Amino acid sequence: SGVTLLSEHRATSINQGSVTALDTDGAVVEIQCATAISAIPITPRNDLLEMLFDSGATVEVIGDARALDRLEGAFRDAESLSNRL
Repeated sequence: SGVTLLSEHRATSINQGSVTALDTDGAVVEIQCATAISAIPITPRNDLLEMLFDSGATVEVIGDARALDRLEGAFRDAESLSNRL
């Protein structure tokens, strides 16, 4: 198909005819291409959430931190939370 998926690389710049990226070892690589598609990871980062839980604070998890969904799902979560407060 002519498509190469580089899921472990991290793009640092998209140039005319190439992408500059960091490979799995952290080395800078230049990848020649006609088209580049960049995808942002969809795994929520819960660093702050864990710190808040550990602090004993009251925490409500909404939106993509709760479950990956569309924007409407985040709005529903926010509305539900506001109704409970």
